[in-house]
Amino acid sequence: MRIQFVLGLTVIAASCVSATTITVVSGNGSVGSADSQIHFLGGPANTDFGAFTPASFTSAQIGSFAQIINPHPSWNATIAGAQWIGDNAGAAGGGSTDLYAISFNVPTAFSSASISINLAVDNQLGGTNLPVYLNGNGLGIAGSGGFNSVTNISAANIQAFLNVGTNWLYIDAVNTGGPAGLLFSATITTVDAAAVPEPATWMAMATGLAGLAGFRRFRRP
Repeated sequence: MRIQFVLGLTVIAASCVSATTITVVSGNGSVGSADSQIHFLGGPANTDFGAFTPASFTSAQIGSFAQIINPHPSWNATIAGAQWIGDNAGAAGGGSTDLYAISFNVPTAFSSASISINLAVDNQLGGTNLPVYLNGNGLGIAGSGGFNSVTNISAANIQAFLNVGTNWLYIDAVNTGGPAGLLFSATITTVDAAAVPEPATWMAMATGLAGLAGFRRFRRP
């Protein structure tokens, strides 16, 4: 009698998909000082800008630094790690509509990207214009905002609007009169372009559990 075993072979492979997370906030510094990372283009006192042009975004990039301010007593919204900013040290008492600009760096090539922004504003986001732009491209996301609570706005599939290297995020904070301010934290997440196999995850399983796959029994007469 001869018994023959044909062992099965199972190979399991896994890929390592790497993501990069970048967070930018308002209020980089101390209250009463300039925000060292955020510039702005000043606009009207109580309405939105006219339609933005490429020159609008360039002007915002090189405009004055935003000021870090104490919030107005009616501004109840808070965001961890962020502080209120305005276009002048006394913006909690009176300010204007502003296009704020902050740069961030994407270090590696990516296949997809998304953005999530928590914010509060006195008085609203956008109006004539969209609320948020990446490198001058409107994201088409809605959210009127407010200063009593935090609003979240987000967008997926923004990879077409991003570059490897320096990028610019713009927020159109519209004032409708009186106090004016902006509070935000924005997180940009990119998924790396290449998924790299991990050698340690390759597993070969040649065990008796997969055995007996070909079991034959022969009996001589």
